[in-house]
Amino acid sequence: WLIRTVSRHYFSGASPSAARPPQVHLPYSDARWWVVPSYDDLLVTNAEGSAVTLHRRDRALFRAGMWRSIRNFRRIRNEWSTLSARYRSALDDLTSVESWRRVFDAD
Repeated sequence: WLIRTVSRHYFSGASPSAARPPQVHLPYSDARWWVVPSYDDLLVTNAEGSAVTLHRRDRALFRAGMWRSIRNFRRIRNEWSTLSARYRSALDDLTSVESWRRVFDAD
């Protein structure tokens, strides 16, 4: 599924019918991560049923996002030992009640 879906999104543009109204309208409960990529465009109702979101497949946006994700993954992987050491040394500050108080009392 993953290889087929990524290949379709990466190598092929949306079908010409994508210029027409959305192919399907799904309720929030049916719009699972493995269902949405099956369509070139669709409407998804929000959880409250008070609004909808248009999801339209955009090959250029998909490609840019995929390469950005790959670059970020490589960067994290390459800097992991430094990052983990920094987080480990800051653990007490990150998890302290005072730090969380500063975050939530920022208003």
